[in-house]
Amino acid sequence: MPSTVSRSQLTRRVHVVLALVVAVVGAVLLFMTLTGLEFLGADGGPGAGFFPALVSGTLVALGLSLLGVWILGPQARNGEAPELSLHSRDLMRAGAVWATLAGFTAVLELLGFIVAGEVFVLVLLVFVERIRTWGLILALVALPPAVYFLFATLLEVRLPGGSLWI
Repeated sequence: MPSTVSRSQLTRRVHVVLALVVAVVGAVLLFMTLTGLEFLGADGGPGAGFFPALVSGTLVALGLSLLGVWILGPQARNGEAPELSLHSRDLMRAGAVWATLAGFTAVLELLGFIVAGEVFVLVLLVFVERIRTWGLILALVALPPAVYFLFATLLEVRLPGGSLWI
């Protein structure tokens, strides 16, 4: 006789499995980064493996945190935590976010980081999230240049300038 799984049990199982996957992928990437790239450069500053190590270490921490919440969290144990939504509207929204990210990646070299970032933020906020406030305009104008400044100027990471502008 097949057992029925409630939506809260399904949500818990999915989140536990995804948390384990994220933590394991992060651990593998962290190991590869620490063994294959220099964490610190010759001048004592950040090396080629510095940022990948931070990102993969963060993945491990977030995966373990999510796992802990779903295994030890009182709301998850009592069935009071939010449940997965498998409605077509919510799945389409998630697909729109992924499609927007794929589009951003596709036009990044052509448009450059700042212009592609502006379009990315605009599409996410206006069409996916349906936010139309002055805060949107501020975020649209400020976020990509701020990220560009952080990486290109402060961290000295070479970001695409765009082949249309050369």
